[in-house]
Amino acid sequence: MVLYKNRVCFLWFIAVGLLLMSCEHPKIFSPAENVEQFTANEIVPALIKMHITGGFAGLNQKMVVRQDGAIEFSDNFPYGHSRSDVLSQAELNDLNEAFLNNRFLVLDDNYLTPNVADFIYYEISYQSSDVHKTVFADYSAAPPSLRKVIDVLNAHIAALNRNGLDLQLSMSSDSLHLNQTVGLHLRATNTSEQPIELKFQDSQRFNFIAYRPIEAASVDQRQNVSTEWQWQQGKDSDTAIGLQMLLPGQTLTFDVEWNGTSETGSRVSGDLWIAGQLIAVPGGATQALHIFIAEK
Repeated sequence: MVLYKNRVCFLWFIAVGLLLMSCEHPKIFSPAENVEQFTANEIVPALIKMHITGGFAGLNQKMVVRQDGAIEFSDNFPYGHSRSDVLSQAELNDLNEAFLNNRFLVLDDNYLTPNVADFIYYEISYQSSDVHKTVFADYSAAPPSLRKVIDVLNAHIAALNRNGLDLQLSMSSDSLHLNQTVGLHLRATNTSEQPIELKFQDSQRFNFIAYRPIEAASVDQRQNVSTEWQWQQGKDSDTAIGLQMLLPGQTLTFDVEWNGTSETGSRVSGDLWIAGQLIAVPGGATQALHIFIAEK
């Protein structure tokens, strides 16, 4: 097994291909339409991708493990939260073994229960050297070996969501008019009983992003939003790696004021969504909040 060695890259949202498969399963995707999932457009190649859809709640969850160990889970993109971390080499090896020992590369392409509504569906992709395999399944129809792979991936999602790092965004107002500003407040709290060591790759610690969702399927889900403004855009950063210990119950706060203009000074208007981002390992982004910006 050859793993590409790349630098850790913290991404705001992780890409997973989205195209409809059939009338019987409108939230599932076809293998023929997923051949572009592993592309040169991705800065750090993905090792594993899982997209979870369906269920009574209408799930839209995405998990990516990259070949450098970076892992991210996003819930209800582009409105929900995301959580990210970096796996140890031992954890990355265990994940590879889970796929190889359960013969993922020789599974069928589809394991789907016909004519059933509200099932939870899994689209799982794995890149082993130059071999790419995608499998579509619901848990009921999946063979035992595939269920083991799904269980391992779900365990990593659960670990990300219970790592004790709670990220919350609040705003001073949900509307903004000309000559006004809105206060944006990001809170990162350690809700666990153990200290959390935050690792920063450079001098950037946080970000606020205002964007509009684009209703279009894309190989790279970052293209499914139009970013209108970022707090960190154009700001200088150094390459010094920083560490900060967040004690149980301790909160980091990041506050900025935004006047509703882009980095170029042009007025942004209309319905937007704003999320706060902690640029650290572990890190992630808050659930997005809606704001209306008037033209005048």
